[in-house]
Amino acid sequence: MLIFAESLEATYSRVDLFGEDLTPRLTALAASGKQFTDMRQVPQAAWTTAALVAAQCARPLSANAWLLQQATRGVSAQVEGATCLGDVLAAHNYRTVLMTGISTHFGGVETFHAAHGFVERLGFEALSSSASKDAEAQENENRHWLIEDDVLLALARTKIGELAAEDAPFALVVTTMDTHGPSGFPSASCGAARGVVATVRCADRLISEFIEDVRSAHPDVVAALSTDHFAGTSGIDEEVVSALAPRADERRLRFVVWGPDVTPEVIDHPGTHFDIMPTLMDFLGLRAWTEHYLGASLLRFESPWLSHDRPLSLRVAHELPPWRLRPGDEVRFEPQGPVIDLAGRRVLATSKGLHLRDAVFAIRSDRVGSVVGFRTFGDTSGEALLHEFAQWAAGHTVVGVSTNQIFNASHVNATSSERLAPADAVFFTHPYGTGPLVARPLLARATVALPLSER
Repeated sequence: MLIFAESLEATYSRVDLFGEDLTPRLTALAASGKQFTDMRQVPQAAWTTAALVAAQCARPLSANAWLLQQATRGVSAQVEGATCLGDVLAAHNYRTVLMTGISTHFGGVETFHAAHGFVERLGFEALSSSASKDAEAQENENRHWLIEDDVLLALARTKIGELAAEDAPFALVVTTMDTHGPSGFPSASCGAARGVVATVRCADRLISEFIEDVRSAHPDVVAALSTDHFAGTSGIDEEVVSALAPRADERRLRFVVWGPDVTPEVIDHPGTHFDIMPTLMDFLGLRAWTEHYLGASLLRFESPWLSHDRPLSLRVAHELPPWRLRPGDEVRFEPQGPVIDLAGRRVLATSKGLHLRDAVFAIRSDRVGSVVGFRTFGDTSGEALLHEFAQWAAGHTVVGVSTNQIFNASHVNATSSERLAPADAVFFTHPYGTGPLVARPLLARATVALPLSER
C-alpha cells in the first residue's frame, strides 16, 4: 500500500519553524518504520503527476507544456517504454488498484496508471456513488468534484479488506487531496477550523489513523507514505509562507515504510522521488529492481541523481550492459524523444523527458561490440563540442542522435538531397575514425543496420 499525501511535506514536523510539530502522530508512527529523512524534491517531480511518475517509474515525465496542460484532460502521461511499479507488480500477479478523491482524468493520472499495470482506477466518478449518504449530505462546496480524505480513506479501508479476502497479492495506491494549496480542503470531520495549519493537523490524524488501522487488520501488508511534492507558497497563510520560503534548501519530503519484516531505522542519506520505486521493490524482495533508470534502492545505494556530478546526463546506465552491437544489427530511431531502440530495448536520449535540446546523445561500443559508454554532449558549444565528441568517440562504433545545429551542420552528408532544417534531429551509426561521420536527418522513424565494415 502506497499513500501519496498531497503537499504534506516532512518540513511541517519542524518545531524550530512552526513552534510545534504540526504532524505529531505521523512523527510518532514513523518511529516504528524505516524513515528516510533526507528526501529532496527535484524540478522534474515538482507537481502531482510528475511526482507520481517519478516515484513509480524512477524516471521523469516530459515537462513539455505541462504548465498549460496540467489542469486539463489533455495531459498524456503514458511514459511509453518505461517499466514502472504497476508493471512489475502486475507481472508478479498482484491485483493493482488506484484510489483518488478527484477525477482520474486530472493531470494525466488516468493515462499514466492505465498504461502501467493498474487494472482498477477509482476516482471521483467511480467512488462518489460509494461515499456515505451522510458525507454527501453535509454542507460542502467541493462535494461535486472532490471526495474528501476522511471519506476516501474509509473507502480505501473497505477496498483493502476486499482485496485481502481474495488471498492473493495486491497493490493499492492512494492519493490524498485535503492538503492541496492554497489553503486546503479540510474534510468535514476536521471541524470548522480552516487554513493550512488546521488542515495539516487534521491530515496528520486522518492518515496516521488509516495506516494504523490497516497495519493492525493486515499485518502482512507493506505500507509506505510519501509526500507527492512540496507545498506551494503562493496565496497560502502568511505564517506558513514565512516559515517555508526562507528555508527552501532545508525542506524535505516525507517517506516512511512499514512492514512485517521492517525494523525501525532512520536512513539519513539523501534521496529523491526517483529512488522510491527501487526502494519499494527492495522491501518486496524483488532485488533485480534495486537499481532502475534514474533511481536506486536507498537501502543499498546512494541516490544516482544526487551522487552523480552531472545528474542531467544520467541515462538508463544499468540497462545498457551487457548489450552487444554487431555488424548488420538493426537499430531503430524514433523522432519522438528521440528514442533509440536497440534490439527491442528503448533508450531515451534525455532524462528531461521527450526532447533533446541542442545536444548530442551517443552510445559507443568497443571492437567486439560490447556497449562501453554513453553520453550527452550539451554543456559546450561550437568547435569545443565537436572536439570533445571526437575525442570521446575515437576508435569506437557510435550510435546516436543530435539536435545540435553545429554538430548537424558538420556531419550531415553534404551531398544528401535531404535538406536539414536548423531544429531537425539527425541520427548516425558509424565506426568513428575510419572515415567521415555521416549523420542523416531524422524526419520519421528510421531503421538502419550497423555498418558491416566496422570490425
